[in-house]
Amino acid sequence: MNPTDNELGLIRKQTPAAQEVIALAGVLDPFEEGAQRVLPTLAGLNVSPSTVQRTTEEIGTDIAQRREAGETFEVPPIEWGRDARGRALACVGVDATGVPQQGEHAEKAEGRMPWVAMVFSPPGTAPRKRRARMSARYVSGLMSLGEIGGQLRRECRAAGLAQAEIVVGLSDGGAGLEGCLIDAVAGMAGEFHLILDFYHAAEHVREFANVLVSDEESRRKQVAQWCDTLKHQGARL
Repeated sequence: MNPTDNELGLIRKQTPAAQEVIALAGVLDPFEEGAQRVLPTLAGLNVSPSTVQRTTEEIGTDIAQRREAGETFEVPPIEWGRDARGRALACVGVDATGVPQQGEHAEKAEGRMPWVAMVFSPPGTAPRKRRARMSARYVSGLMSLGEIGGQLRRECRAAGLAQAEIVVGLSDGGAGLEGCLIDAVAGMAGEFHLILDFYHAAEHVREFANVLVSDEESRRKQVAQWCDTLKHQGARL
């Protein structure tokens, strides 16, 4: 290895910036497409698909190990948007998502379900305010719900969640998700509200109607009425 490489931060003749771009291409596109189309066109980099794969996996492993050790990457705190009453508003959410897999020889393999959690500021809703772009921080990985909740809590702290006046937790009602969100913001949220997303709530309404109402046309009308009430008037627990 050239002694100057250490001074310049080079790894296998790659600058930190080149590694960042290569890993980003490796995350967003197949390794071969990233190497042959994306990187030459956007960055003028000519590397092999195996280099894209190796660089992406090495950086991903490094990030995972550092996050597992409790490290939070330093970025500026989120500037929270405002709700209709002018209060600083933050949102948090967590869910599992399915990722299709294929085997070593391109055969079908069982999919995996990593957790994805986020803390974000939705576009501002105050009157006469220009709608801002959403600002967010994400954490994701194949880990337990408790582990992703711990990582989300660290992100909430780094994002400056304590500066938000209202914090909204978004959930699809999956087992344990509400408790995970409550733990993630405990002690940081002045006023915290949990919201079940309408799509999944409506799914349960349809399932209930399938049991209660036998006639299809009557069932359709009943579901529409219940969903309208649920959306515009809410529901009492």
